[in-house]
Amino acid sequence: MRRPFTLYKENTKSGTFWYARFWDETVQKYKHSRSTGILVEGKKERRYEAEEAARKLLDELTVALSTAAPLTTPQPTATVTQITQTVPISSQKITVADTPLIQYLSDFWTPESEYARFKKDVKNNALTPYYIEMNHDDVRRHVEPFPGFQGVTVRSLTKATLKKWMIWLAGRRKTRMKKDGTIIDEGPISGRRANAVLQSVRVAVRWAFDNEEIPSDPFHKLGEVSENLKEKGVLTFAERTKLTEMPVTNKNYRSRLVMLLGSYCGLRRGEMRGLQWGDIANGLITVQHNYIAGEGVKLPKYNSVRKVPITSAGKK
Repeated sequence: MRRPFTLYKENTKSGTFWYARFWDETVQKYKHSRSTGILVEGKKERRYEAEEAARKLLDELTVALSTAAPLTTPQPTATVTQITQTVPISSQKITVADTPLIQYLSDFWTPESEYARFKKDVKNNALTPYYIEMNHDDVRRHVEPFPGFQGVTVRSLTKATLKKWMIWLAGRRKTRMKKDGTIIDEGPISGRRANAVLQSVRVAVRWAFDNEEIPSDPFHKLGEVSENLKEKGVLTFAERTKLTEMPVTNKNYRSRLVMLLGSYCGLRRGEMRGLQWGDIANGLITVQHNYIAGEGVKLPKYNSVRKVPITSAGKK
């Protein structure tokens, strides 16, 4: 008996992900690939997690198929294999509304999704690979583990379920791994972080609503998690003066240069990393490059190409 699915790796602009290809009994081959949302990383490449995610996708796909069309001579104890034989995957077109929510969100936040292509080709405002990867990872870490989303399709998602998820999300813990592998608990995630995750789901669901795939928007008047806003700190004049007077050594010249470029010249981090020799001439810095990890050199944010003077502090 063949396995109901196989795993393979797919290289995308957001990284290498595990994908699952499901067995179609009718055509006697593996078809219908789905992203597991699991990045290939680490010594064991997180294969076990990908296997678990693929099993969930198979279960959700089986449920979606069984609700989309009645089975011929249904059996209460039918196995997954029996279901796929009775209702071939190839003969069923699963609509967006009947797609399992987790699968829909995982596929939505990929470089080749309809939404990503619309932003790139129609709006000429392509989503960055980092933004797509961040949202894809949020779905894996903060959406998929919520028990209340199991068995929920895009159509069956309700405001009540979202409220329960927000309560669950507000209680999530933020952890950090040290270099020695020790896990540090940094307390509950912030309201700002929770709302960023909430936005990942909101954008995807509202895209389906705007395209008339679902009859109503469960996010309508839902609101957000309360945030404790903190004012961003800036250097005082005395602190900046002290910074410029700091002796230059082999150990601090890079960090000192970064602070000076940001404080005196207003450069963003990516713009500092993207500086080239030809950008500096006649006492001016032409800010025209922005280096982003995984994307390379591109134009500055918002295409804000500009010239800024090099101050006396920057010439030291």
